[in-house]
Amino acid sequence: VSLPSVPAPAVAPVAQADGGRPLVLLIEDDAATVRLVRAYLHDAGYDLAEASTCAHGIELARRLQPTAILLDLDLDGEDGLQLLEQLKADPATSEIPVVIQSVPAEQTRGFLLGASDYLVKPLDRKRLLESMSKHAQPSSDGAQPLVLAIDDDPVVATVLRSVLAPAGFRVETAGLGREGIEIARRKQPALIIVDLLLPDISGFEVLDALAADQRTGGLPVIVLTAANLSPADRQRIEKRVHSLAQKGDFTRDAVLLAVQRATGARVTKTQPQGPTILVVDDHDLNRELIRTMLERKGYRVLQAESGENGIEVARRERPSLILLDLAMPGKDGFATARELKGDPDLGTTPLVAVTALAMRGDEARAREAGFDAYVTKPVDRHELEQTIERLLKRDSGAAA
Repeated sequence: VSLPSVPAPAVAPVAQADGGRPLVLLIEDDAATVRLVRAYLHDAGYDLAEASTCAHGIELARRLQPTAILLDLDLDGEDGLQLLEQLKADPATSEIPVVIQSVPAEQTRGFLLGASDYLVKPLDRKRLLESMSKHAQPSSDGAQPLVLAIDDDPVVATVLRSVLAPAGFRVETAGLGREGIEIARRKQPALIIVDLLLPDISGFEVLDALAADQRTGGLPVIVLTAANLSPADRQRIEKRVHSLAQKGDFTRDAVLLAVQRATGARVTKTQPQGPTILVVDDHDLNRELIRTMLERKGYRVLQAESGENGIEVARRERPSLILLDLAMPGKDGFATARELKGDPDLGTTPLVAVTALAMRGDEARAREAGFDAYVTKPVDRHELEQTIERLLKRDSGAAA
């Protein structure tokens, strides 16, 4: 669905980042919030452009090319997520970081559509300025290398952004093979990641088209597939790709290492020095989102996709704290917690229940199973950080 093409309402002239001041575009229809954001950002050295409708917002984004967009999801009956999707699909605006501000119910969908960060109303000045300082910096000559992912799976796009953005790469995605070929020809990315199973044409056809074009023939390519390749298929692509990745092995470290090697970036392995936290969840998107949150705080994060695997990793690695999803297939979070608490080596390890169910009695049941705390999905970053800090301080105090 396309947004209606209507004339933008008249507005006062917008300051154009004079003296290197970053320009932020605010798309918000609540006058009180606009005044609040304007005061916060102007005092902190930002220039602000303002729009109150989706149509006006996308027109300003295309024309002004702001360093970041602050987007309300509830615009007087209009769908802010639809606008976010259109911004990320438009080549003229797809690379502009978007920070969404609204109630937390649509957080995961917002990240899937390409949001760079998430703010919850009522806006907190410190959180707003932290987000703007992270996403609204002026561009420099040392532009971040662009990675183009041609894959229709939104989970892959989310994982790539969460893994590569902190390492200094920009990520653009295309859900169709033909769309990806056109973007590659136009933008000349530093690396292309191609899924072999695409809705319109096969990944093999994408590889052939890229190799046949002078503009893209020399670009490094990583092929990503969930299917086992026959010897003939492997031979067909081996001369045209830099490496081959299996979707089941699409881990953060493997992705980052492959991209760094393919783009010639220096491979720097920086290990967080903080406490080790184990995240046990059967949904890879949830694991990666939590991992991104915690690694920004300096924690070393381990992951497991099931209760059984979580117990195995916990016994081997002895983490400082364990986050457990309650609703996992097989051994659920309750059973996993009881087994961990019954282990003589792990019985004192703090356990945090993570669940989307949030039904009456769940918290009491979780505490009976041995959990020390309880957080609900979508996970609020500040609540999670505060819970972990409190439990780790308590644990270190008890050890002393």
